[in-house]
Amino acid sequence: MNNSTYPALPNLNDINSVLKYYNYDWTINLANIIARHQMRLVNGKDILFKSHRKDILEKLNWWYETYKIKEKLDKNELTASLMGKTIFGLLETSDGNIDLWINPFNFTSRVSKINEIEQGADIWLNYHQSDSGFILNLICTKDKIIIKGWPKNNEVVVGQSKTEIKDYVKPILVQEFKNKLGIIPFWEMINEPNPLFLSTSTTLNPWPTMSNCYKLQFDLEDSFNIKSKERYANRTHWYGQLDDNLMTAYNNGNKKVLQDVFGDIFIQSGQTAADGTSSQSLQVVQGTPILETYTQDQKSIIEQVYIACNFSSPFGDASDSEENKTQSLIKKTKDLEKQAYLQSYRKQYYTKMFDIVLKYYGLWDGNGERPYGFDFVSASLVDQMRQNELITARLDNGTMEPIRAITEYDNIDELEATKYYEKIEKWQDKMQTKEIEHNNKLLEYDETGNNQNALQGRTEIKED
Repeated sequence: MNNSTYPALPNLNDINSVLKYYNYDWTINLANIIARHQMRLVNGKDILFKSHRKDILEKLNWWYETYKIKEKLDKNELTASLMGKTIFGLLETSDGNIDLWINPFNFTSRVSKINEIEQGADIWLNYHQSDSGFILNLICTKDKIIIKGWPKNNEVVVGQSKTEIKDYVKPILVQEFKNKLGIIPFWEMINEPNPLFLSTSTTLNPWPTMSNCYKLQFDLEDSFNIKSKERYANRTHWYGQLDDNLMTAYNNGNKKVLQDVFGDIFIQSGQTAADGTSSQSLQVVQGTPILETYTQDQKSIIEQVYIACNFSSPFGDASDSEENKTQSLIKKTKDLEKQAYLQSYRKQYYTKMFDIVLKYYGLWDGNGERPYGFDFVSASLVDQMRQNELITARLDNGTMEPIRAITEYDNIDELEATKYYEKIEKWQDKMQTKEIEHNNKLLEYDETGNNQNALQGRTEIKED
């Protein structure tokens, strides 16, 4: 049951209600836990680029590391899970490069779309989210980028589901730049499709991961509150007696009379002082709290949230088990399904982003077959074991080349995999040469009839 001190349920058309719900001091913040679980599941521990072109691999890896793209994509996934959508884009830096920019939490920014082709972006930053301390508005078309800025005041309202500016308030900052890319380098990505149409027709509808089960946060908090009262009520209490003089001194603020007893003592006034000489002057009552019931209740609520978000139970759901011959897939079927779905969805957007990076640096004009690819490197040991089995099977049946196998098995790009494979080939050539020499030596000894030397020749080949 919802307590009056709790925030209201999030209204997906009002950023303030959403943030109040997420920022409340919950004992366990389920939305944040779910968002971080989704972030680790989708983004994994890294991105692995693939290309037969050395210049493309080097540039993508350099850009990814230099501008901390991993960290920004993690923030992007957290935003998508918590807010139901996220806006991100590429901005040119002062040194002639481009950087990934993640839009802070708000519902006022949008990227309008016609036939799934970005036509324009309208980005708002309030003064808390702007480096300049201004309220900023960025409008981007395929031809130009316009930035407007207003000082912090009560006549420009940004941060809710709409922006209001008084007619007489003029921006004190107006800058216009040519869009060198010729396309809109901003994307509005929803977390998952939302059939409820809660937003305007020009905005993709937000659907946070916990939308199906927000109320369960209240149940979990109530369970913790009741458990705390149970713990307090069942503490081991000391029951003592004080004479009238000591009781009067205690009531007048002289706490030293009880300096050696616990703060949760129950005081009873009487004529007999607790001087340690009477066996009846002090007694202990041991509490018997039933905490396991509340623990099971809390685990059940948390498990319901995971299942409602289509994740596997964090405690191991027996009905959610799918084990292969090495028993590596242990109770994680729903996680694997959700991971595959969201990664496929995200790759459509991130591929467009990497396309623009290559176009900006003159490595690809956007025509013809895409000269690169990328995969998310899973952080899950279960995933890695499953993938390694598939790689081994494909190597055995000849449907995977060794360089690609090394790339996927060791999670390194093709440049490093090629170097490693060259070392393997040299080692194999060396061992083959030693084996040929060894066999020739055996034949030579056999022809001479020197059985002792022939026997000595049949020694194990060892690498120097």
